[in-house]
Amino acid sequence: MKRLRTPFLLLLLSLLIVACTPEPEGSAENTPVANSAETQSPTDVPTVEVIAEPTNTPAPAPTEVVEATIEPTEEPADEPLSLADMRADFSDFSSYTLDVDLSVINAESGKRTQFVEMTMQISIDPPTQQITMRALGIDESTADSEMAIELATVEGQTYMVVPEVGCIALPAGGLEDTPFADMMSASTFLDGVDNVARVRPNETINGIESEHYIFDETFFEAATDGDQLEGHLYIDAATQHLVRLEMNGNGADFANLSGQEGSSDDTFSLIYDVVEVNQPFEVTIPDGCEGQADGPDYPQLADATQVSVFGEIVTYKTASSIKDAVAFYQAEMEAAGWTYLEGESFIADATSSLIFTQAEQTVMVLIVPESDNTSVTIMEQ
Repeated sequence: MKRLRTPFLLLLLSLLIVACTPEPEGSAENTPVANSAETQSPTDVPTVEVIAEPTNTPAPAPTEVVEATIEPTEEPADEPLSLADMRADFSDFSSYTLDVDLSVINAESGKRTQFVEMTMQISIDPPTQQITMRALGIDESTADSEMAIELATVEGQTYMVVPEVGCIALPAGGLEDTPFADMMSASTFLDGVDNVARVRPNETINGIESEHYIFDETFFEAATDGDQLEGHLYIDAATQHLVRLEMNGNGADFANLSGQEGSSDDTFSLIYDVVEVNQPFEVTIPDGCEGQADGPDYPQLADATQVSVFGEIVTYKTASSIKDAVAFYQAEMEAAGWTYLEGESFIADATSSLIFTQAEQTVMVLIVPESDNTSVTIMEQ
């Protein structure tokens, strides 16, 4: 509105000027009218340019803007995880620890009637291991009482303490030959499980960002009607290594560790954790095993390998022939103060058994040829 007011005032002022300008002398009646162009000077009457005030034409209605509705693109469904892609061998770790807790709860008593608790520390480089295990109800020997086993491998020697046997010392094999390794491997629990379903979002398990997968009893051929199982797999999102396995359920096929017929109402639970990855640890030789690797002071052939000691029993391998091994023990045992009992001994190409005595002790040396070497066993009778 301010922009229209100034021209309007100028127009009004111009009209007032015209209205107030005096007429020339003589009236219009007496004075002939001449052509305005001939009689008027251009300056006699001011020229007023009339600026028409704009009409108030209503502005067109704004065009309605129709916003397009964009439907969000649906995220593609997660591909199921094939266990062939899960890395459960840990061969590229320098060290790691497995914590396993497997329990069966009796439906009537509510008590834990079977269990295995195991901690397995494994170092690939250097090759060492430490295992402690407690078990109940996994076989006839543990049906009513707990069994505890300790095992340590260090400096090329494995020591294992077994109830009612004592310490066993034997040369360390590959870590893949670790006792209980097959029984407690994740593959054992997951036999038949594959293409498990993804659950989002990722979770932090044992301090590691982990992908979460689930499975149930339908993956197990042994499952029967009424058996139930809920399984959870947690896989390292970066490396695809196993981080945790959890299983819970019930049924005669699942809630049984001994291989015997179980109760369909009993329940079981499993927690299988992979922890302390690439963390160093110190191996401790179990009590009662110090010096056990040397065994009793019996003579051994110079090329003896794979020497194992089971209490008072010593076994080893030799490249010597059965004939040379027999001659060695006949000479060396007598040199060590033992008396050879020829009448109780026998020598043959297939097997030779040599009997020696010293004071109140009697020892048998059993020499048996094998496909590529000769086995020697020395035991007290």
